[in-house]
Amino acid sequence: VAVLAAAIAPMETVGGVVIPFGNPAGVRAARDSEALVGSKSVLEAMDDMLANDYRAGLRSVISSGNPQMGDDEVRERVDRQVAYCPAEVAIARMASWRHDGVLDEARALGDRLWILQHPHNPWFPADMLDPTRELLPDANIEEVEDGHLSRPDLTAAVVRRITGDN
Repeated sequence: VAVLAAAIAPMETVGGVVIPFGNPAGVRAARDSEALVGSKSVLEAMDDMLANDYRAGLRSVISSGNPQMGDDEVRERVDRQVAYCPAEVAIARMASWRHDGVLDEARALGDRLWILQHPHNPWFPADMLDPTRELLPDANIEEVEDGHLSRPDLTAAVVRRITGDN
C-alpha cells in the first residue's frame, strides 16, 4: 500500500518508503532462492492458516521471521498485530502482494525506496538480494542487525536517518 501511494504521490508529499519486512519485487525475487515466499505450497498453507486461525498464522510468520524472539515476545507481537490489522485485511494484503505485485511502482520510486534485510529471515532471505537488486536497481537495500519485526527501533532509526529527523 505504501509503495502504491508513494508512486502516485508527489515527491514533496512522500519522500521515501521504508519496507521493514517484505519485498516489493514480489515472488519474482524469490525464484531460485530458499525463501519461504518462493514456495507456492508454503504460501497456500499460510493463506489457509490465516483464514482459519489468524493468531496461529501470525505466530508462525513472526516466530519464523524472528528466531531470536522468546515466546512472550512473540505473543506480545501477535497481540499487537491482531489489534492493528484485522484478519481480512492481512489476508487481502498478502493476496494482493502475491498476485498483483507492485514492481512497476517500486521501480518508479527509484532511490526513494529502502528495503530492510536481516540475515535470519527465512521469508525473505539474503539469497533474494541479488534478484531484488536486478529488479529494483535504484532501491536502497540495507541489512539490519536483527529481526525487524522484533526491533521496530531499527526501522525507526533508518527512517530518522533518511529524513534527517534525529
